[in-house]
Amino acid sequence: MFSANIIRGYSFNKHERLSNSFQLSTSLVQEEVNDTTRSRITPGVQSQYDWLKLLNGQEKEVEVRRISDKYVFYSQPDNMDVEWIDRREVQTIYYRTGKIEQMTQKAIEIRKVKDWQKIDATRAKEDVDDMIKVEDLQVKHEATNRHEYNKAKTLETSAEIILKKQAALLNADIILIVKVEHHRAYGDPPVVTMTAEAYRKREE
Repeated sequence: MFSANIIRGYSFNKHERLSNSFQLSTSLVQEEVNDTTRSRITPGVQSQYDWLKLLNGQEKEVEVRRISDKYVFYSQPDNMDVEWIDRREVQTIYYRTGKIEQMTQKAIEIRKVKDWQKIDATRAKEDVDDMIKVEDLQVKHEATNRHEYNKAKTLETSAEIILKKQAALLNADIILIVKVEHHRAYGDPPVVTMTAEAYRKREE
């Protein structure tokens, strides 16, 4: 009888330990889930970079360059390339100094712009003969990495991407590159100035 009680007691304690272990594991998993959804922004506290909090809940760690009446211009940390986002998609900007700037309080319908990667580029005038000219474009791009320093073609490709992004904001379909100029003053990084025209297809 005594032996049976020991066995039953052992079984109960083992079950209890398994139950506690399961509860602990569940707690740890839940804590990990909470960590992935927890905001990385600490309002009012100085940080190394700025933060953009978007209306869709996304958080971007960036360096804010400037804000226009339509866009927020920024670059990724340790990257000189400038990107932009419709300011109506940005709920709040948390500056590295601790300053907080409210941008858009509620979601609004934003006109969908074309994916810049779908913008074509050409240097042949005949490719745009039947299209509607939208706007003149120009970009001055300075080399920011070793590949752009050493290869003029790589520098031109980077400038072309910037022009495509500008054309996408205009809902254009193609850019006609009309002029490319390379500059490099002594001791300075190489620079390319690229001039283009944005065109849109005629509606059928």
